[in-house]
Amino acid sequence: MVERLAQLRLTIHEHAAQVQATPCDIAWPGFVVCPGHRLRKARKPRSTAPNLCERMDNHLDGRISFGEFDASAKGW
Repeated sequence: MVERLAQLRLTIHEHAAQVQATPCDIAWPGFVVCPGHRLRKARKPRSTAPNLCERMDNHLDGRISFGEFDASAKGW
């Protein structure tokens, strides 16, 4: 695991990290992680759509630049 993360230029705090089998679903920011797959929490797409539409309206009205809109969309 440590070597794979190093290839991705990531590090892990080995003394603090504990890998354990997960027999049931666990909540992770924006996701529910299951043993065989992961699901996106339903509230994420629903809460993002109005914000994205508002940012698009701001761009079309000239209140923000395309770069600001694009960065905002990529962040979501």
